[in-house]
Formats: sequence, C-alpha cells, structure tokens
Amino acid sequence: MSLDANRNNSVQATKNNQTQTPEASKKPLRFFITQEIGVGASLCVLIGIFSLLQPLFWDRGNFLNISRQAAEPALLAMGQAVAMLAGGFDLSIGGIMGLTSAVVAYAVLSVGVIPGMVIGVLLGTFIGFINGTLIARYRLPPFIVTLGMLSLCRGLAYIITGGLPVLNLPEEFSYLGSTGYVGGLPIATIIAVVIFCIFYTVLTRSKFGYDVYSIGGNESAARLAGINVARIRTLIYMISGSLASIASILLSSRVSSGQPSLGDGAELLSVAAVIIGGVRLRGGQGSLFGVMLGVALLAILANGLNLINMSSYVQLVAVGLIVMVASVGSVIRGPRSEE
Repeated sequence: MSLDANRNNSVQATKNNQTQTPEASKKPLRFFITQEIGVGASLCVLIGIFSLLQPLFWDRGNFLNISRQAAEPALLAMGQAVAMLAGGFDLSIGGIMGLTSAVVAYAVLSVGVIPGMVIGVLLGTFIGFINGTLIARYRLPPFIVTLGMLSLCRGLAYIITGGLPVLNLPEEFSYLGSTGYVGGLPIATIIAVVIFCIFYTVLTRSKFGYDVYSIGGNESAARLAGINVARIRTLIYMISGSLASIASILLSSRVSSGQPSLGDGAELLSVAAVIIGGVRLRGGQGSLFGVMLGVALLAILANGLNLINMSSYVQLVAVGLIVMVASVGSVIRGPRSEE
C-alpha cells in the first residue's frame, strides 16, 4: 500500500514538474525579448533624433563608416559577453590590444603581413590562456587577474615601442581594416559578422554554449553535473584574448600603425555594451544578439554626437547614464527571471 502511495506521489510530482517546466523556460525568453526590444527601440529613437538634427546621418557612407567603426567593439563585446555569461569578466582586453598592436606592427615589418597577423592572434590567445589558468586552476578572482594583466600588457607595449607608434607599415596591411571592401561592405564589418554568426551558433546550439550558461547560472551545480569548469573557463578567456587580438589587428590596420596605447578604455566600453545588451551581471543569462544591439547603440550614439559637433565629454556622460540604467534593469529583472 505504501509502495502504491509513493508511486502515485512520484507520478504527481513528475506531472507538476512537466507542467511547470514550459512556464519556467518562457521566463528567460521573455526577458531576452524585452531587453532586445528595449534596446532596439532606443536605437530607433536615436536614429530619428540624429536624422532630424543632421541630414548627413542618413548618408550611405556614414552607415558604412558606423559599421566599420563598430567592428572592433563588436569583437571585444563578444569575448566579454562569453566571459560574463560564465560569471566572470575580462578587464585585460585593452592591454591585449595595445601589446598585440605593437607586436604585430614589428612582426609585419619583419616576416610579412599574414605571418605577422597570425603571431598577433596567437599572442592574444596565449595571454587569454594565462588568464584562464590563473582564474580556473588557482581560483583567483577574475578582477584581480585581468586587471593585473591589463597593466602588464600595457607596460610591455610601451617598453617594446618606447612609447612611440610603429610607422611605415605596408599598404597591404592597411587594406584589411581601412580601404578593403567586399560586395560594397568593409572587410572589417564582414569579419565581425562572420565571427558573430559562429559564436551565436556555438552559444545556442553546442554543448560548450550550454556549459557556459550552466557555469554562469550555478557553478557548483555545473560541477556536480560533470562539467569540467576549469577547462571551460580557460577556453572562455582564450576566446576573449583571441578576439581582442583580432580587434587590435583590424584597428591597427585602420590607423596604419602599431599603437601601444591602442584599446585604452576598451574594456569598459565592452562591459557597457554587454550590460546594455541584457547580460545579467552575475552570469547565466543573456543573449549575444542583444549584446550586438548594445554595440550598435553605442556606435550610433558616438557617431551621431560627433556629427552634431557634441563634445566627447558629453559622450562619456551619455554612455555612463545608459550603463547605469541598464545595470539597474539587470538587477531588477534578474530575481524575477529566477522565480
């Protein structure tokens, strides 16, 4: 008799779980959609305002310029988004950009364009591996590790270059991020779009993406579920480092020089784009598409303010206000989406 009662109770519990699961799965979806719609609506408002204030804003060349300028921030935000989805963040990407720019410039002059760029990507990946190893294997806080790496890389960049830009790079190098077009679109924009499609697919349709969200949602539960947390975290920071190096190569190509100061403040703007895009501060929740909307919002804001001759100081104020509003929204929505 007791066996029948237990069986009935377990069946009833299973039914309750089955009826609750669809509702629980819809809550995060509603959160993502709401966040994306909010950012999209803000984009439309900004476009409308800048179009009225400056008719040149609608020029096709201006939109191509926006897409080119947003390529590097998009790459940085993708790497930052993966790190934050797993409950961490990467403050070293600005330093990685400066060091990569210096190393790639000298490498291009010494061994050629293609080998020089490969060296740059490998450098960023290796720095990410060091970050990931210290964070995952030795359980050091991401803030301390990546902040220290930021200073280390920036200092090495200035030592290598003597604080001066590396000039006289070949025209072939400038083609990639400045003068190169394919099908009417800048090559830098195409590279960013291709990488976005790859990472969007990986995060939404692969075990790696599932592991990233699981670690960010509950690291202890992910470890009990058999996920190799240390390996995934190491891979995450390797990805962030490699994307930072690619962004550095594109930006160095656009300015046709190696700049040790390249990427100064890039880490903060990448965090801003990720937060605006709806990634939860504690990790485990967010959409890469929303992050790209955040990048677009910041790019259009900067471009529009420049066209109407607004001071760069005003841009900093505007970005700060947007980030604070998005952060408050993330904190408010976070607990609701977990209920």
